[in-house]
Amino acid sequence: MTDRGNDLVVHHDEERHKFVVELGGREAYLRYVRAGDRTLRYSRTFVPPEYRGRGIGALIVASALDYARERQFHVVPTCPFVQWVADHHPE
Repeated sequence: MTDRGNDLVVHHDEERHKFVVELGGREAYLRYVRAGDRTLRYSRTFVPPEYRGRGIGALIVASALDYARERQFHVVPTCPFVQWVADHHPE
């Protein structure tokens, strides 16, 4: 998954239950937990302080929501940032 207009790539690391962007040796990520066969609980997002305010967290959340939508998974956003992105960007 790639950002529209930027070279950042979001990787889904199924083994570690994360959606990840590599940032010069650091990671920005959204961590999730499987909560049943068709449900994902998006539980935590993190962007290193020096990379905040650039839309990286929103990119990761959008990619994770696209992943769930494409597979018809239900998402439980226990992370407040995930909920905020979903509320403000319903597309």
